[in-house]
Amino acid sequence: MLGQISRLIGIAVVMALISLAPGVPLSLAQGPSSAPGGDDGQVVPSLSEAIKPVVDPAADKAAADGTPSEGKGKKANSDDPAAQAGSPDAAAKQRDEAVPPEVARAQDKIDTWRGELDRVAAALQREGLSEGEYASLQRSIDAVQGSAEELIQKLNPTISALDARLQQLTPTQGEGKADAPPEAPEVVAEREAQQKQLALWNGIVKQAQVLVLRGSELSGSISDRQQAAFQNKLMSKSRSILSPAHWLDVIEPLPVLAKRLNLLIGDWWSLIFDRLGAAAAIILILFVIGLGVFGRPIRRGIIRRAQRTRDTFNPQPLRKYGAAAMIVLINVIVPALTLGIILFTLNTLEVNPARINRLLIQASIGVVVFAFLYGLARAMLAPGRPGWRIIPLSDGAVSSLMKMVTVIGSVLLVFIILDVLNAILLAPHTSEEMARGWAAALIGVTATVMLRIIAKGRPEPDESVTASETSSRVLLWQAIIFAGWVASIVAIVAPLFGYIELGLFSAVQLVWTSSILALLYLLLCLIDEAFTVAFRAQTALGRSLINNMGLRETTIEQGGVILSGLSRVFLIAFAVLLVLAPWGVRGRDIIGDVRRVFFGFQIGGFTFSLSAVLMALVLFAVGVVVTRGVQSWMDDKLLPRTRMDVGLKTSIRTGVGYVGVILAGVIAFSYIGLNLQNIAIVAGALSVGIGFGLQSIVNNFVSGLILLAERPIKTGDWIVVGSEQGIVRRVNVRATEIETFDRCTVIVPNSDLISGVVKNWMHNDISGRIVVPVGVGYGSDPDQVREILLDCAKEHDLVLNYPAPQVFFIGFGDSSLDFDVRCYLGDVFNTLIVMSDLRFAILRRLREADIEIPFPQRDVNLRDMDRLEKIWEKKAETPQRTSRASRRTSTAGKGAQTRDAETKDGDGGDEASTSG
Repeated sequence: MLGQISRLIGIAVVMALISLAPGVPLSLAQGPSSAPGGDDGQVVPSLSEAIKPVVDPAADKAAADGTPSEGKGKKANSDDPAAQAGSPDAAAKQRDEAVPPEVARAQDKIDTWRGELDRVAAALQREGLSEGEYASLQRSIDAVQGSAEELIQKLNPTISALDARLQQLTPTQGEGKADAPPEAPEVVAEREAQQKQLALWNGIVKQAQVLVLRGSELSGSISDRQQAAFQNKLMSKSRSILSPAHWLDVIEPLPVLAKRLNLLIGDWWSLIFDRLGAAAAIILILFVIGLGVFGRPIRRGIIRRAQRTRDTFNPQPLRKYGAAAMIVLINVIVPALTLGIILFTLNTLEVNPARINRLLIQASIGVVVFAFLYGLARAMLAPGRPGWRIIPLSDGAVSSLMKMVTVIGSVLLVFIILDVLNAILLAPHTSEEMARGWAAALIGVTATVMLRIIAKGRPEPDESVTASETSSRVLLWQAIIFAGWVASIVAIVAPLFGYIELGLFSAVQLVWTSSILALLYLLLCLIDEAFTVAFRAQTALGRSLINNMGLRETTIEQGGVILSGLSRVFLIAFAVLLVLAPWGVRGRDIIGDVRRVFFGFQIGGFTFSLSAVLMALVLFAVGVVVTRGVQSWMDDKLLPRTRMDVGLKTSIRTGVGYVGVILAGVIAFSYIGLNLQNIAIVAGALSVGIGFGLQSIVNNFVSGLILLAERPIKTGDWIVVGSEQGIVRRVNVRATEIETFDRCTVIVPNSDLISGVVKNWMHNDISGRIVVPVGVGYGSDPDQVREILLDCAKEHDLVLNYPAPQVFFIGFGDSSLDFDVRCYLGDVFNTLIVMSDLRFAILRRLREADIEIPFPQRDVNLRDMDRLEKIWEKKAETPQRTSRASRRTSTAGKGAQTRDAETKDGDGGDEASTSG
């Protein structure tokens, strides 16, 4: 009994050690999971099931029955398998033998990552975490997620290979029946081994996917807490910067702060003189002063290299934008390099204590910020040089804006220094609030003045600019100015009501966004102009591309436009990230989202990957290029060496093109991972709804395929369709192009050529018959006419001897005897030429034989001539009566006019006499 109890205790200890062994999760050691396994529906086994040989089945049976086992009563021997099975080392050894080493290593990594995420989750339970602590936790999460995703990507090919092997080892439908022969034991054993290995790897992948999901949840928690802290900070309320009590709290500790500052500087000087000695200290001071004194002339000398002369009124765009970018770069690099040398020297000499080093670093940042704002303003506004000005403003507005920019830069410099001094000197919180509030208010007031200057100094739009461009620019300016006014008002009003942080954030964001937008505009103009100028056929780069790669001028220019567009998109996206960074939007999150979109994200059961789509497009483009190359090879090399006609050659070439494009599309869809069977099902469902709308298109497409297959009409055929006729130039998918003899193109739908009546002069061969009608007078000898017509036809070189030309007496016309000359030509394209030549020859020979070609003769008979003569006589008498009546009427009119004149004269005389 005691032996059985001890054996049971040993088994329990072994199982406990297995469950607590490193690299084995507790959930896997507790037994089979109830969750479904991989895609094949198998359950992911636990490691306790995978290492069943650890426990001896015979010993279990003996313990359960109460009978001693075979080794009972014997001394434990190191060579005894039963004794080895009962020890922890033997259990670990058998576990390692049951689980592949690579699976165990992967499980160890997952356990480590799980522990790291547990640590992050525990840290997030604390309150009052700083931004640095949040950033450190986020870096840990990113590291775990990146490693887990890398492991998943690494194991996906292995799982796919195992799936393929299992599909080969899975019994078919016939093998599963009762009358089917049994499977080979080797196949069954191999299938079980593959299933076990697949289950283990699926378990690893699913654990890694859970870690990725948990990391995303923790990242979301960090973002939410940061956003909440950011909002609480902005909306925190304190006393107004105009409050007397606030001013008293700031003024009261000033003597103590001044004493601390004096002690800080005195201790620093003492440290310098003690470490270096008087002479070395003086040399160091002179060195620092020299750098500060000579830095400004050096900067001015380098800026002159930009060559922005005053007498240049219309410089080249590339030169103008390049000079502006050079000015910004120099104004930032020279002060930063000078201050960096000073800090490096102080740190090397070990005369830079921690607090002084912090003060100098913040002061250097303030100087660089001031230099950046000043340099950017000079680059964009070009004071005194209107021709180099990038932002169109008047000279007075530019001069005023430069002063305002200097004020804002000075306020930021002083604020940065005061902020670090308050922290170093342990100033009360009221002093820090007062400095922040007044900095925000001063920046807001200065910004309002700048906005008024910009609104007044903006010139009228150029006449060369279109109305749409002018409207878009006006709207953009209005939006920027409106946003600037809102931010400025918030920066001024918020500190007055005690919202110090809100006002400071608005002021800093105003300066930051304005600087980013100005720099973005400069870089966009510079990049666009640089690519436009560089990718021209006249430049060295353009000539190199033409000579070495065989590109055309238009292709090079299009490439420059595409590169310029991509660069502009990248710059705009980067600028948006910089603008949104102070709002708590992290570039790491956006980049992570972009990376997931680019490399794949799950939509239901389908994984969409932008990289896969781009690669599929590349494969499709390569397939199309290869197809075009094969078609060109067939046109130039293969088809000219065959005896096929032009139409058959064109049909073969077109068919190869269709097949190549379809194959390229199938390959592209397969690379993306789309199941063509599903696409067919969806297309079949949609065809019911859109079939009526696409009926004509499908009809024309099928008709085009019939034309290519049956070839009733080929390229080069002379056809007549309705009232149009011409040569078939191309049989496309939807329609056929016909070139008429007037050199115009007629587009005929393929369905009209299949279902309509089409006359093809060249369906079987290019020979044809022509008919020339001839009419001679009734007094002519028909036999003589027949001989003349036959001789004219036989004498022409293009008329075939077989079938021989024939002349037919067609009939007795109204004015002539009608004959037809019918002859055959070897090439139907010579129809018009031969008919014209025959007419010339026939006319000449008939005139030589005095045979008349009569004019049309018509006899006109008029009925009721007597009645018509009477009507004519009546019409002839009517004008005479009309003329006599008109003469009488004119005489009467003249008499009336004479009487009127006399009456007027009489009235005038009476008036004259009356007045006299």
